Amino acid sequence: MTTKPSVASESVGSHLSPPAPAEAIVSQTSADVASSRRDAVAAMLACGSFLAAVAIPVSAAVGLTLDPLLRKSGTSADSSPGGNPAAELASGFLPIIRFDELPEDGTPVKSVVRIDVRDAWQVFPDQPVGTIYLRRFPDRTVVVFSDICPHLGCKVDYEADQSRFFCPCHSSAFALDGQAMNKVSPRPLDQLEARIDPAGMVWVKYQEFRTGIPEKVVV
Repeated sequence: MTTKPSVASESVGSHLSPPAPAEAIVSQTSADVASSRRDAVAAMLACGSFLAAVAIPVSAAVGLTLDPLLRKSGTSADSSPGGNPAAELASGFLPIIRFDELPEDGTPVKSVVRIDVRDAWQVFPDQPVGTIYLRRFPDRTVVVFSDICPHLGCKVDYEADQSRFFCPCHSSAFALDGQAMNKVSPRPLDQLEARIDPAGMVWVKYQEFRTGIPEKVVV
């Protein structure tokens, strides 16, 4: 008779650890989740503090950088102590010359229109943007003409010996009142709006107009 070997179930089982109680596993898992949540909240608070610390100086720097972009180009208002220079500048008028500096006999005076030009980050003071002719009259009024020929845009000269404005490009000629003296130009010289403030400063609204057409159209 053959004898079967016995299985040592006791010895195998003796090497295995008893399973952990279910309550211990659940408790350990809850502790891990709580710890992870605390770490996440701490990380979010730290990130928020960092962003706040960075955002304030960055916002200030951006404001200083963009500030020139938000400013309007214009000239200093100190030249008109008796009027309302802020309103004049806002409406497009620029201070040019004192009325008393113009000749009493109405001789045209050529003057350069200058403004402070601002780009994104710099200011270029007193930049020339055009030239004009001014005439004074006894009733304390002033007439202002653009020096741009309405024909094709050349610059007209004042010829004192002939008391006229003359364009050297195509021989356009204009009387002292701006009216065309020949048929080269399709219209008279372009007259500009002008004001005299209580302090005697002449303010001019400088504009340019399309050339080659009879109508006076602002460009």
